[in-house]
Amino acid sequence: MSDQDRIEDIIGLLREAELDEGVWSAASALIDEVCGLRGNDLLLGRLNPQGGIEVVLRWLRLHGEPAPELARDYTDNYAAIDERGRAGIWQRPGALAHTAALLPEGVRRTSPTYNEYLVPNDGENCLNTWLPGVGDLHMA
Repeated sequence: MSDQDRIEDIIGLLREAELDEGVWSAASALIDEVCGLRGNDLLLGRLNPQGGIEVVLRWLRLHGEPAPELARDYTDNYAAIDERGRAGIWQRPGALAHTAALLPEGVRRTSPTYNEYLVPNDGENCLNTWLPGVGDLHMA
Protein backbone atom coordinates (compact mmCIF):
# COMPACT_ATOMS: atom_id res chain seq x y z
CA MET A 1 0.00 0.00 0.00
CA SER A 2 1.41 3.40 -0.94
CA ASP A 3 1.83 6.32 1.46
CA GLN A 4 -0.90 8.16 -0.46
CA ASP A 5 -3.30 5.23 0.01
CA ARG A 6 -2.59 5.19 3.74
CA ILE A 7 -3.14 8.95 4.01
CA GLU A 8 -6.44 8.56 2.16
CA ASP A 9 -7.38 5.82 4.64
CA ILE A 10 -6.62 8.21 7.53
CA ILE A 11 -8.74 10.96 5.97
CA GLY A 12 -11.58 8.50 5.45
CA LEU A 13 -11.44 7.37 9.07
CA LEU A 14 -11.31 10.96 10.30
CA ARG A 15 -14.44 11.73 8.29
CA GLU A 16 -16.16 8.71 9.81
CA ALA A 17 -15.02 9.76 13.30
CA GLU A 18 -16.76 13.11 12.82
CA LEU A 19 -20.06 11.23 12.96
CA ASP A 20 -19.09 8.26 15.14
CA GLU A 21 -16.59 8.78 17.96
CA GLY A 22 -16.22 5.00 18.16
CA VAL A 23 -14.09 5.21 15.00
CA TRP A 24 -11.62 7.60 16.65
CA SER A 25 -9.43 4.83 18.12
CA ALA A 26 -8.95 3.22 14.69
CA ALA A 27 -8.15 6.60 13.13
CA SER A 28 -5.73 7.39 15.94
CA ALA A 29 -3.95 4.04 15.64
CA LEU A 30 -3.53 4.47 11.88
CA ILE A 31 -2.17 8.01 12.32
CA ASP A 32 0.39 6.70 14.83
CA GLU A 33 1.37 3.81 12.54
CA VAL A 34 1.75 5.92 9.39
CA CYS A 35 3.59 8.75 11.14
CA GLY A 36 5.71 6.57 13.42
CA LEU A 37 4.20 8.08 16.58
CA ARG A 38 3.62 6.71 20.07
CA GLY A 39 0.34 8.57 20.39
CA ASN A 40 -1.71 11.62 19.58
CA ASP A 41 -4.34 13.72 21.19
CA LEU A 42 -7.08 16.13 20.37
CA LEU A 43 -7.76 18.90 22.86
CA LEU A 44 -10.54 21.48 22.97
CA GLY A 45 -9.98 24.26 25.45
CA ARG A 46 -9.45 27.91 26.18
CA LEU A 47 -6.46 29.87 27.37
CA ASN A 48 -6.67 30.89 31.01
CA PRO A 49 -5.42 34.30 32.21
CA GLN A 50 -2.26 32.69 33.63
CA GLY A 51 -1.33 31.41 30.17
CA GLY A 52 -2.26 27.77 30.68
CA ILE A 53 -5.16 25.81 29.24
CA GLU A 54 -8.64 25.15 30.58
CA VAL A 55 -9.44 21.74 29.10
CA VAL A 56 -13.01 21.24 27.90
CA LEU A 57 -12.44 17.96 26.02
CA ARG A 58 -9.40 15.76 25.46
CA TRP A 59 -9.05 12.55 23.49
CA LEU A 60 -5.61 11.10 24.22
CA ARG A 61 -4.70 7.86 22.50
CA LEU A 62 -1.50 5.79 22.60
CA HIS A 63 -1.38 3.48 19.58
CA GLY A 64 -5.13 3.97 19.28
CA GLU A 65 -5.94 3.02 22.87
CA PRO A 66 -7.39 5.54 25.35
CA ALA A 67 -4.99 6.69 28.07
CA PRO A 68 -7.38 8.11 30.68
CA GLU A 69 -4.89 8.18 33.58
CA LEU A 70 -2.38 10.14 31.54
CA ALA A 71 -5.08 12.52 30.30
CA ARG A 72 -6.40 13.03 33.85
CA ASP A 73 -2.88 13.70 35.19
CA TYR A 74 -2.41 16.45 32.59
CA THR A 75 -5.82 18.01 33.20
CA ASP A 76 -5.51 17.91 36.99
CA ASN A 77 -1.87 18.93 37.38
CA TYR A 78 -0.39 20.56 34.28
CA ALA A 79 -2.95 22.06 31.86
CA ALA A 80 -3.45 25.23 33.92
CA ILE A 81 0.29 25.97 33.77
CA ASP A 82 1.14 24.54 30.33
CA GLU A 83 3.21 27.16 28.52
CA ARG A 84 2.48 25.62 25.12
CA GLY A 85 -1.00 27.18 25.05
CA ARG A 86 0.23 30.76 25.19
CA ALA A 87 3.23 30.01 22.95
CA GLY A 88 1.17 28.11 20.37
CA ILE A 89 -1.44 30.81 19.92
CA TRP A 90 1.24 32.99 18.31
CA GLN A 91 1.74 30.39 15.60
CA ARG A 92 -0.29 30.58 12.41
CA PRO A 93 -3.42 28.39 12.81
CA GLY A 94 -2.70 24.95 11.38
CA ALA A 95 1.08 25.45 11.39
CA LEU A 96 3.07 22.61 12.93
CA ALA A 97 5.58 23.46 15.64
CA HIS A 98 7.86 21.07 17.48
CA THR A 99 7.66 21.42 21.26
CA ALA A 100 11.25 22.73 21.33
CA ALA A 101 10.26 25.48 18.88
CA LEU A 102 7.34 26.52 21.09
CA LEU A 103 9.26 26.45 24.35
CA PRO A 104 12.72 28.00 24.42
CA GLU A 105 15.42 26.10 26.31
CA GLY A 106 15.13 28.33 29.40
CA VAL A 107 11.40 27.62 29.65
CA ARG A 108 11.91 23.90 29.08
CA ARG A 109 14.54 23.80 31.82
CA THR A 110 12.16 25.23 34.47
CA SER A 111 8.73 24.06 33.24
CA PRO A 112 6.95 21.51 35.46
CA THR A 113 4.72 20.58 32.50
CA TYR A 114 7.72 19.86 30.30
CA ASN A 115 9.91 18.14 32.90
CA GLU A 116 7.33 16.27 34.98
CA TYR A 117 4.71 15.41 32.36
CA LEU A 118 6.02 15.65 28.79
CA VAL A 119 9.52 14.17 29.18
CA PRO A 120 8.51 11.09 31.24
CA ASN A 121 5.67 10.36 28.79
CA ASP A 122 7.64 10.86 25.55
CA GLY A 123 5.78 14.11 24.87
CA GLU A 124 8.80 16.36 24.52
CA ASN A 125 9.32 15.23 20.94
CA CYS A 126 5.95 16.09 19.47
CA LEU A 127 4.38 18.36 16.93
CA ASN A 128 1.81 20.88 18.09
CA THR A 129 -0.79 22.81 16.15
CA TRP A 130 -3.91 24.76 16.94
CA LEU A 131 -7.06 25.82 15.13
CA PRO A 132 -9.54 28.48 16.18
CA GLY A 133 -12.84 27.22 17.45
CA VAL A 134 -16.04 28.98 18.41
CA GLY A 135 -15.70 32.02 20.68
CA ASP A 136 -12.71 31.63 22.93
CA LEU A 137 -12.39 27.87 22.40
CA HIS A 138 -9.45 26.49 20.42
CA MET A 139 -8.49 23.02 19.21
CA ALA A 140 -4.99 21.66 19.56
